Amino acid sequence: MKQHLDDGNLFIYNNGDPLLFNNFANAFAISMIVLQRRGLLRRDHEIARSIALRPIAMIADSQSALCDEGKRLIGGRVHDLVIFPDGTMKSDSGVVSRTWS
Repeated sequence: MKQHLDDGNLFIYNNGDPLLFNNFANAFAISMIVLQRRGLLRRDHEIARSIALRPIAMIADSQSALCDEGKRLIGGRVHDLVIFPDGTMKSDSGVVSRTWS
């Protein structure tokens, strides 16, 4: 897994509704891969965090706008976590901010 990430690849995980989430996430991930291969995608931890959050935000926003009130299945509070190569973790959603020991 570490080598996969060190090579600049993405790791996508979800514990929600795969039928609703994966279509958004896969299309977005493919677009990010194309940008990366073209040398257009910035490579820093804030971009990685943004890439992780966007599919969830897109589907939550779509469901909020298109589903009957109170029927949104995906979204809630979006959490983020970036783990730096040295083990430092950062979360703008307040989930964690510490270094692994």
